[in-house]
Amino acid sequence: MNKRRVRALRESAAGEGPIAYWIASPKGEYAARTFMPKLRRALPEFLEEFPKLKRHPFQGSEGTQDLDWRRMARSLEVNTSGTGIDWFEPGQKAARKMLRHFVDRKLGRYDERRSDPNLGGQSGLSPYLHFGQISAQRIALDVQKSTAYTIGPGPRGPCSGKSDT
Repeated sequence: MNKRRVRALRESAAGEGPIAYWIASPKGEYAARTFMPKLRRALPEFLEEFPKLKRHPFQGSEGTQDLDWRRMARSLEVNTSGTGIDWFEPGQKAARKMLRHFVDRKLGRYDERRSDPNLGGQSGLSPYLHFGQISAQRIALDVQKSTAYTIGPGPRGPCSGKSDT
């Protein structure tokens, strides 16, 4: 890969959060043990806060006032035979609440508790990531701002020993 192409990829990734693996380590790592420390070192350069949203100059509500939303909802064929789930509260607000809980109460011990489901050390963020209710970039930014976060040289994780309350 030529340097010109890498430079373009690097500039495009800077405001979007992702880091191309060949930028973090041009060597072509084959193990997370050797790659993750390099990725952690490159993270501050590429992880940027989301830009502020700007109000669109057009309202975009043209033609929507005439829609009968209740009638549309009644016309849907929805299977309601399932029992639903009670362990997951959907939505962006719930995702941010779960992220706050993780950062404030679990992050400090995440490195030692994440692999044992009996300890409840998992973040609980997977369903929110899966359904697009929170982004990996938002999680990384909030973790990076936390006092429990340190960029350590160890192969297992970026957490210090802050106690779990």
